[in-house]
Amino acid sequence: MNQYKTIFKQYNILSYDEFESDKNNLSSNIACTILKVQEKKTQKGNSYAILKFSDLSSVFEIFIFSDIFESNRDLLIEGNSIMITLVKSFNGESKNQKRINVKKIVLLKEVINKPIENIIFKFSNIEQMDKLKSLSKIDGKTNVKLLFQKYDEKLVFELKEKRKLDNKLINELNL
Repeated sequence: MNQYKTIFKQYNILSYDEFESDKNNLSSNIACTILKVQEKKTQKGNSYAILKFSDLSSVFEIFIFSDIFESNRDLLIEGNSIMITLVKSFNGESKNQKRINVKKIVLLKEVINKPIENIIFKFSNIEQMDKLKSLSKIDGKTNVKLLFQKYDEKLVFELKEKRKLDNKLINELNL
């Protein structure tokens, strides 16, 4: 999980405990690793699963109903690190009984390697810009803007050609 922490802010990823305990937060992304998949069948013969996950702070279990389970079966393998979008609903006015459902499942390695359409790099000194020399124009799909700010002066530049960038490269640049 630690290798994916750099995208947590960008994708509004919370720990399961934070999401579960906040009554006002009805939907969130959770980054977790699958520990165990227990497939079951309903009386009608539909498949569902009870999955055991771990995130950076806890271990938790979630039921995944047949439609989401069947459409994501190939991702739900023990050891896979995934991002799940959870939706919380409450029964009754007292909001004591809650139900948490999985809305979406994505492999974290796909999220981190996803191309970025637009990015703005902010700099306060010229030396930091040297790191951008390594950005390739080959297969470039990202519009790059540079914001240089020192004291109360602000300069914005946009590169003419798109660059090849993903979350992994951004983390390596350490900007």
